[in-house]
Amino acid sequence: MENNWVWLVAGAVIGWVGTQFGTLVKDVLRRYLLKRAIVSELRQLHEESRRVWTSLARTLQIHSLGGVDPSLPLPLSNRAYAGHYDDALLVFTRVQRTAMALVHKYVDEVNLGIEDLRASIKQLNDSHHRQEYDGPGFERFGLRLQAVMGNAAEVLWLTNYYMTRPEFPVLEADSPELEAYQKYVDSYRDECKSIIASVTGLTREDFEHAYRPARPPGPGSG
Repeated sequence: MENNWVWLVAGAVIGWVGTQFGTLVKDVLRRYLLKRAIVSELRQLHEESRRVWTSLARTLQIHSLGGVDPSLPLPLSNRAYAGHYDDALLVFTRVQRTAMALVHKYVDEVNLGIEDLRASIKQLNDSHHRQEYDGPGFERFGLRLQAVMGNAAEVLWLTNYYMTRPEFPVLEADSPELEAYQKYVDSYRDECKSIIASVTGLTREDFEHAYRPARPPGPGSG
């Protein structure tokens, strides 16, 4: 009789240990897959931010010719990170979380900026029936457009920087990486000026049937 109780208790203990081990394995696997999905999403955001820059560069060219391009890029997608933010806190270190938060803050700014541009286009079209755009609203649209392009360029650089550094290091003061980043910021600002200057000799009709892409800024040395 006593032996039966011993075996029953032993079986219960073994079963409990097995359940706990199985739960632990599932949790480790879930975190691994989540981390891989979020990091993979960085690669997707890198490509998408290049697409956004290229599309908005065309819009900037048309704006420089006194027109408004009604076509805007789709927003950036960061569902893996946004949908599992609480879990992401468990799979990344504090430094990594800080880096990830910065990337996705810029993603949010790009998406808000695209929606703002969409609303501005509607307002401009409602108030300029013949599509002869002028005035402060038109100028603000151009400035806002360049700001959104700048945020897309930030996503482009930061995603490249963190993809090539799995430890996700924070940019530190006086570091070569920070110097490279600062030069990159200057480069995409200069690129906007070059895009504006590139329309010399063109008309708005040149953009009706032929796409004239502007080269996005490089991702920097990272």
